[in-house]
This record gives sequence, structure tokens and C-alpha cells, in this order.
Amino acid sequence: TAGKKGNLTGHIGLWSAQGAKAKALADGLEFTGIMPNQLKYAARVIIKHVGGSVSLPSDGSDSTLTFKDCQSITIYMDARTNYKPDYNAGWRGADPLPIINTELAAALTKSYEQLRAAHIKDFSALAMDARIQFGQTAPAILALPTDERKEKYAAGGLDPDLEQLVFQYGRYLLISCSRPGGLPANLQGLWNNSNSPAWASDYHNNINIQMNYWGAETCALADCHQP
Repeated sequence: TAGKKGNLTGHIGLWSAQGAKAKALADGLEFTGIMPNQLKYAARVIIKHVGGSVSLPSDGSDSTLTFKDCQSITIYMDARTNYKPDYNAGWRGADPLPIINTELAAALTKSYEQLRAAHIKDFSALAMDARIQFGQTAPAILALPTDERKEKYAAGGLDPDLEQLVFQYGRYLLISCSRPGGLPANLQGLWNNSNSPAWASDYHNNINIQMNYWGAETCALADCHQP
């Protein structure tokens, strides 16, 4: 949202790291593709704006849209594959794009504020079940940027609030990437951005899965342990 009316101008693009070409739609962008192992994948972005305009760029590129003189922009995005954790189904399920369209249609019935509130409520139901208290950080340290606080802590400074933040951050990661109905957390969680990630972003049953879940039961995240 712009601080002043009509001063948001720029471009929004969508590209696939697996080679699928995006195409522009009336309200956004999408791509679909098939991997060499026949895994289907798709992504769609829908753009809602207040004031100004959203249109194809003058160069005719299908992978970007231009927004001009907008007061606010809300971006709705869904990306999926047809992977299914079922050996008997050949590890493949329904085409992803129809599911994406259904989910985005449901999301579009809610405002950004409503979606954000639902997200906070969902996370809070798990996150608020455990707390830790090592003490309080001095106000002068709390006022510093996080990078400076990390440097001071590494040099031996006291910052119990930073330690507590790391504790909650670890729980946040597990809440984010391991929920009932989904896959277990792998070596990259949900945040792999590479086609050749470290250790293939896979599951190592000797120790890595255990390490991912060390904090599940002791930190009141039994639901996250279920996958």
C-alpha cells in the first residue's frame, strides 16, 4: 500500500526454474509444466489493485505484468505439484492447476486483513503452547538492529531476548513445514530455492529427521510430529 495515492508503479513477473513458460491472464500470471519424471507442476498469481492499472508490458512479454499509479496491490499466489505420498498411486495425484484455481478462488473471497488474521490464529494455536524465559535484555541492546545484536552476542554479550527469539524461531520453522496431512520436514523444510540443493533436500533417516523433530514433543508441537 502506497503512502500517497497512486505512487505504486513497476512490474510483477513469474518464472519457472523448471523451464515452464508463464502466460499472462486477465487478472495475473500462470505456468504449468511436466518434469522428466512426469511430475506435473503449476503456479498462478492473481493481482488485485486499488487505483491505477495493471496491464501487459509494451514489449509483449508474457512473463511479466506492469502496474502503474496504483494505490495498493495485493498478490495472491498458489504453487503445487501432483505428487501424492501413495505408492499404490505411483506417487502421483490430481493435476495441480484445477486445485490451484479452487484454492485461489476461496482466498479471493477474503481480504488481506482476513487472511493475515487467519494465519496468525492458526500459528498462535500452536506457538502459544510453549514459552521460555532466560531473563530480559537491556533496553539499549534491544534498540539495536538484529545484525548488531548478533555480533555483540557472538563477542560474549548478554542478550537473553535474542536466545528466546531463536527458540521461538526454531518452533516457527517446524510449525511452518510439518503439519497434519502434509509431508514431514526434510533437510530444507519448505524453503529450497535450488534444483540441486544440498543433500538433494531429501530425507536422511540416520539422524537428520530426528534432528528436525528434536523440539516437537519437548516444545509442545506434538501435532507437528504427526507427519
